[in-house]
Amino acid sequence: LEGTVAPRGFWKVLAVGWSLCPWLVALWVVVDFVRHRQRRQLSVIMFLGVCIVVSEVVIKRLAQQPRPGNLLQLTDYEGRFVGSCLDSCGMPSTHSALACGWLLLLLFDAVPRVHP
Repeated sequence: LEGTVAPRGFWKVLAVGWSLCPWLVALWVVVDFVRHRQRRQLSVIMFLGVCIVVSEVVIKRLAQQPRPGNLLQLTDYEGRFVGSCLDSCGMPSTHSALACGWLLLLLFDAVPRVHP
């Protein structure tokens, strides 16, 4: 596939690593729950479960929008194919839903602690 598919570069590897951050935080919360067994970690794990099930099982089956480039219709400026190789539906993005959910959980957790 050399010369046909766009090569991996530093920025592509960085983007993939950055997109894994919500999943790494989820793993950290599960490990923290196993160590400390507190309600806060349990509520975050329950949020994760609901968010993943709703996104993967319900919404993706309703939207059924393919990932960009999975039908080899996208090329870069040099004519090499770019995009996803996965056949599964990509929208809505579960890792984006998790990232937005993390932000909301962080804000809701911080609001009662603020003293003006």
